[in-house]
Amino acid sequence: MLNGAVSLLTNFSTQFHVLSADSIQSDLASARAITWTSWPPSNKKPTLPNASETAYVIWANRHKLEIGLPSDSQFEEKRNRSTNIRQEKFSLLEDVQDGHWYNILGEIVQIPNVSYGNRLTVYLSDYTPNTHFYNQAEPSNEPEEDEYGYSRTNPRHKASTWPGPYGKMSIQLTLWDDQADFVRGKEGKWVLMRNVQIKSSGGLLEGVLRNDPGKSEGTLLIDVMEKSGEPDPRYKEALRRKLEHTRRFQERANALKDETSSSGNKQKSDEENKKPNSKQRRKEKRAAVMQKPNLNENSK
Repeated sequence: MLNGAVSLLTNFSTQFHVLSADSIQSDLASARAITWTSWPPSNKKPTLPNASETAYVIWANRHKLEIGLPSDSQFEEKRNRSTNIRQEKFSLLEDVQDGHWYNILGEIVQIPNVSYGNRLTVYLSDYTPNTHFYNQAEPSNEPEEDEYGYSRTNPRHKASTWPGPYGKMSIQLTLWDDQADFVRGKEGKWVLMRNVQIKSSGGLLEGVLRNDPGKSEGTLLIDVMEKSGEPDPRYKEALRRKLEHTRRFQERANALKDETSSSGNKQKSDEENKKPNSKQRRKEKRAAVMQKPNLNENSK
């Protein structure tokens, strides 16, 4: 055990002996006949655990809750992480997949005003689209489809509260414990998060970041990106993507505004053309007077 974490240290001569928890006896006398499953080094016969080692196994089984042995779910998570080492590296959000761990870099675009104890919800974007993210629709007049996945679906957040980016460009993350405490109040910051677990929920991808069980309490898995000095090239590229996305969004917004303005002006012009001006009204008034019968002529 190192820093509160259970681990195995091995070398070329290490032997592994495994015993099912269900078959562990309650005392050493009855444990002498147990059958171990062994993996000795190559070309060597296994050396079975001696009495002292077997006695320790019996003691550890009795005190497993006290010595911090991982639960079944924790063990399963550690096993999955160990088989996905290649995926535990940097990735753009557009490439993340269910069931893997990644290092991701992005902007904290929103931290909803909802907190549950040691858990915090965060929305992160690196300005790359992923078809398995929730679609944050534009407030109004959005086109049916485009390269960022915009559509007329109802947004999860009210238009007045969602700051963007719109489309399928933001992932919902759940942060726990020290990671949650560190991020509180950092809305708008760019961060690098390590060992984020990606899961599928209702057909959408979400992320989870917990304390690393192999590290001491208080160890952070989040770095805040800085523009000073020599910025991380991945950070610089992400900023460039944000600027490009903002430029395209503004162009689209301006085009929609011009289209709306042009439509309004045309409607106003049509209404004005239908309404007679002062000269036309005077002409119509004179014509109406001329059409009235002459009562004096009729009286003769």
